[in-house]
Amino acid sequence: KFLDRSFCEETGLPSLVLMEQAAQGLTDFLRKLLPSADIEPGRPIIFLAGNGGNGGDAWASARQMMGYGYRVKLLELFPKKKLADDARCNREAYLKLAGETLSIDELDRLLTCSGEDRPLALVDGIMGTGFTLERPLPESLQILLTKINRQKDILKVAIDIPTGLESATGAVANPSFEADYTVTFSTYKTALYADPATAYCGQLILTPISMSSTWI
Repeated sequence: KFLDRSFCEETGLPSLVLMEQAAQGLTDFLRKLLPSADIEPGRPIIFLAGNGGNGGDAWASARQMMGYGYRVKLLELFPKKKLADDARCNREAYLKLAGETLSIDELDRLLTCSGEDRPLALVDGIMGTGFTLERPLPESLQILLTKINRQKDILKVAIDIPTGLESATGAVANPSFEADYTVTFSTYKTALYADPATAYCGQLILTPISMSSTWI
C-alpha cells in the first residue's frame, strides 16, 4: 500500500487507475481459467468482498466479469463498515450496473446445492494484505471459511494474498482461505513464499500493473 500511495503521489494518477488495472489482471486470469460464458453461463462465480482495497479489487473484477457475460454474484462481508474510497466507487459502479449480491445464508445454500446454481469459483477479496493476527478473524468469517475450504469441486482464487495470512511474516490464522490460485500484483509478498502461509496459496500468478520497477 505504501508503494501504491507513493506512485500515485509522484505521478498524479488516481489510485482507482491501479485498482482497475489489478482487477483487469485478475479478470483476464479468471477468463483463461474458467469455461467461457458461452459454454457455461449458468454456474455463478462468487466474489467475496471486504471493506478495503482487496474488496475494491473484488467489486471491480466482478463488474468486469459480468461485462464479459459471466454469471456473477458478490457477497459483501462487512456491510456495516465504512468502505475505503476506491472500494466504494467500485461498489457503486457494480450496483448501478445491476450486479447481483447475496447474503451469507444464500451462499450457504449455494454451497450445498448441485446443478447450475452450484458455484463455479469462489474469489477471495476479503482482507488481502490488511490481515494481522493481532486482530483475529470474526467468528462468522471463520465459520464461512471452514465451509468454503471443504468444497473440493469449486475453484478457489485469492486476490493478492489469501485471507488469514499475514503478508509480512507468513503467519497463518486457523482457518484461512485455502486457495487453488493466488493472483498477486506487481511483486510477490513475503507470505507467498514463507511457511506456513505458502501452503495456503496454491499456484501463484503474478500480474503486472503500470508501476515502474523503481517503485517495486
